[in-house]
Amino acid sequence: MNRNQIKYLLFFFLLTGACKKDFLDIEDNTFFYRQQYVKNLATMSEFVNGISMNYTILAETGYMSAYPEITADNLKPTDLISGRLIPQYLWKQVADEISESSFNSAWQNGYKIIRSCNFVIEEIGQYQSENPEFADDLLAQAHFFRALVHFKLVNIFGQQYNYTADAAHPGIPYITDSDISKPYRRETVAVVYEKIAADYNRAIELFSAQNTDVKRPNRLAAKALLARFYLQKQDFPKALAYAKEVVNERPLMRIAQGYPEKLFHFIKDPSETEVLFQCSPNPRSAFNGSTFLGFHLGVLDQFHATNDIAQLLTETADDVRKVWISGSNGAYKIKKFPSLVPDVQGTFWVDAAYYQCVVRSSEMYLIIAEAAARTGDETTAKDYVTQLRQRAAPSSAVVNETGQGLLELIQKERRTELCFEGFRLYDLLRWKKGVNRIDAPISSAKDLPYPSDKAIAPIPLPDVNLMGIPQNKSY
Repeated sequence: MNRNQIKYLLFFFLLTGACKKDFLDIEDNTFFYRQQYVKNLATMSEFVNGISMNYTILAETGYMSAYPEITADNLKPTDLISGRLIPQYLWKQVADEISESSFNSAWQNGYKIIRSCNFVIEEIGQYQSENPEFADDLLAQAHFFRALVHFKLVNIFGQQYNYTADAAHPGIPYITDSDISKPYRRETVAVVYEKIAADYNRAIELFSAQNTDVKRPNRLAAKALLARFYLQKQDFPKALAYAKEVVNERPLMRIAQGYPEKLFHFIKDPSETEVLFQCSPNPRSAFNGSTFLGFHLGVLDQFHATNDIAQLLTETADDVRKVWISGSNGAYKIKKFPSLVPDVQGTFWVDAAYYQCVVRSSEMYLIIAEAAARTGDETTAKDYVTQLRQRAAPSSAVVNETGQGLLELIQKERRTELCFEGFRLYDLLRWKKGVNRIDAPISSAKDLPYPSDKAIAPIPLPDVNLMGIPQNKSY
């Protein structure tokens, strides 16, 4: 391990270790001394809560939420010389050991979380008799997070499922062992997807029906993530079935209930929110808020919205989503992620912390619309996209488009509703579309045609050089 890696690990330990137990009752021992720490079901529960906290940090640290937006066409850097994610914006990432010219932090910290999940799966059986239902719920959370993190990693480091006809192109290692000394290999995207589906389905089997707390992984959230998964796999019947099942239990959040301003707040009554699973900020962390995308968008002003997504958000006068941006042509600041959330309290950068939404019902409506259109049920597709549009802008007309026009309208609505939430690049790639930026500051940043080797990140060099993991093409 080189000096930079040691420094990074120390920083990551400080970042996680600074958090107090009142975050989901967490005392974080996720990456350190797990064998010594976990002695019974209670300490295993704290360990699992630590996984949830570290997932929150992973999702924000390394700009994982910003990555699919800035490599596509929803975000742009405010400083092209010294700003963050410039190599990603310019499609000029390089394979190295650890730097901002690559996306190594996502790989390294993602697999740390995965190893922790594996530890839970391997060890929890010895504590099962203490409380079988509670133990099953903890085991379900481990399968849930293992699937979720692998899915994020395969999107970043592998081409989309439909890049080849049989998805036999390189994916990522799907690691199911907590022992870091065990060898691992890169598997095809098809195999990775099979294992993700197996983990989500196992989680659904194990989750207690009484577990409905949106601050924790739960059965409904797992079904929603399976709907997302199957849409990306282009298995439209399954995507449609899971998404419909979810929205039957959790419909759209209405303007009267606080949409869109309260999307990232925690609301105790699930009937008043469309969130299915959200990660809670730790109000007493010394780094509270500083890892959140909202901090880099608002406090540091590192990224702006592109002109074309700003146009989509403001083209209808009564569209309430226009509050997600402010400013003028070329300098649209992003306001989608809240500041000064009333139920987040603390002392340091608290104004940048919020409840990070992992999955919500609006996405399910868009999945239903797209999957229905792809399977020939245009009536259902029109109905669901109309509901979404009229929720945001009551003056919107009923959707009457058909065929390709209907698909394009659904894609447009998906871009608008889910903007800045970490979907855009993966949507373009699964639609087999290139990136076209209308306001890129230099010509080399205007277009990334489909397909492109630069649409995915390089595998970190330590895994290539020491473990023999094949590098992505063109790196």
